[in-house]
Amino acid sequence: MTRNADRTEIHSWLDTTSGIVLMLLGVQFLTGILLAFYYVPSTYHAYATVEFIEKTVSSGAWIRSLHHYGSQWLSLFLFLHVIRLFLNEAYVHSNTHWIASVVLLGLVMAGGGTGYSLPWDARAFFSTRIAEGLVGGLPFAGRLGRLWLLGGSEISTLTLSRFFAMHALVIPGLIVGVIVWRRLTFMNSQRNAIAAGLMFVALALWCLKFHAPLGPTTAQMGAEYAPRPGAQFLWLYQSLKYVPGGLASIVGLVLPGIALLLLVFLGRLRGARLIGGVVLGGGALLIIVMTTAAYVSA
Repeated sequence: MTRNADRTEIHSWLDTTSGIVLMLLGVQFLTGILLAFYYVPSTYHAYATVEFIEKTVSSGAWIRSLHHYGSQWLSLFLFLHVIRLFLNEAYVHSNTHWIASVVLLGLVMAGGGTGYSLPWDARAFFSTRIAEGLVGGLPFAGRLGRLWLLGGSEISTLTLSRFFAMHALVIPGLIVGVIVWRRLTFMNSQRNAIAAGLMFVALALWCLKFHAPLGPTTAQMGAEYAPRPGAQFLWLYQSLKYVPGGLASIVGLVLPGIALLLLVFLGRLRGARLIGGVVLGGGALLIIVMTTAAYVSA
C-alpha cells in the first residue's frame, strides 16, 4: 500500500511539467515586454540598444538573461510535457490538449529561432544567414520564401523588422490564441505551483550567474570567433554538418514540420503509439546525440 502511495506521489510530481511551462511562458512574455521598451529593430541600432540594456538599464542584463535562458528551458520542458502527455495517451483521452501542446512546441521553437537574430551581433547575423539558406532551399516555395523573409534580395533593416514582428507580435499572438482556444488550465494543483516556483528560483539564480551572450558585431569579429546557436538549436546546427547542402532545407525544416504534423494528427492514425514513440523517441535521441557532439567538438 505504501509503495503504491509513493508511486502515486512520484507520478504526481512528474505531472508538474504543465505548471513549469506556464511559468516559463509568463517569464517570456513579461521579460519580452520589458526588453521591447528599449529595443530598436534596425541593423544600425539593434546592437547598440541591446548593449544599452546590458550595461545601463537597471537589472537589464538579468532581465535579458531571463528571456534568453527562459526560452531554452521552455523548449526543454514543453518537449518533456509532450512526452508526458504521450505516455498518458492524451492523444486519445484529451486530444485537444495534446494538439495544443504540440502546436505550442512548434510555436516556441519558431519564437526562439526568430529571437536569435534580434541582438544583431555576429552570432545573430550568421543565424540569419542560416535561416535564409534553409528557407531559400525549400522545394517550390524557396525563392519566394527567402524574398519574403528578408524583405528583399539581401539582409537589411527590413529583415530584422520582420524577425522582430514575428518574434514579438505574430508568434506570441498565436501562442495566446492556442491557450485561449484550449482554455489550458496548467496550474491545476498545489504541486504545479510549487514546481513552477522552484523552477523560477533556479532560473533566476542561473541568470544571475550566467548572463545571456552578446558577441561582437560582424565588423568587430575576429577570425578566431566561432558563432554558436542557443542550446535548443545546437542539435539542428550540428545535424546540418552531416548532410549535403542541397538536403539542408529538408533536414532543417521539412522533416521537423512533418514530425509535428504527425504528432498533431496522432490520435487519428493507425498504430498511433508506435508512430508517436518513433517520432518522439527518435527526436529525443537525435537531440541528445547531436547536442553532445556539438559540445564535444567545440
